[in-house]
Amino acid sequence: MRRFYNQKTDIVLSNGKVKTFDSKGESQRYQYLQEELEKGVIQDLKIQVKLPLYNTFANKVIGHYIADFIYEYKGRQIIEDYKSAGTVTAVFRLKQAMIESYYQTKVYTVFTPRCLVENNE
Repeated sequence: MRRFYNQKTDIVLSNGKVKTFDSKGESQRYQYLQEELEKGVIQDLKIQVKLPLYNTFANKVIGHYIADFIYEYKGRQIIEDYKSAGTVTAVFRLKQAMIESYYQTKVYTVFTPRCLVENNE
């Protein structure tokens, strides 16, 4: 049983492979970002990128955060996590803070499939 009652959704990627997204909203977000990539608005779109979480005191990996999407927009790297209402947990917020601290970048939480991050800050 899924904790947030999301409906897994399959999408055919640009390379012809089928990708299963955790929710319909996340798949819609991917489709929107793919459109923006094709128009040249964003570059270098990656999905489900696994980033290590570091304990900086012990200099060791203590876990991982999987970013829904990473891409280039207006010359900067954007890390995104798509969320629907009620799915932002304390564990997500902790991992988000750890990534932001270690990598010195913002992790954008996106709630609307069709927007650019500048409209979501």
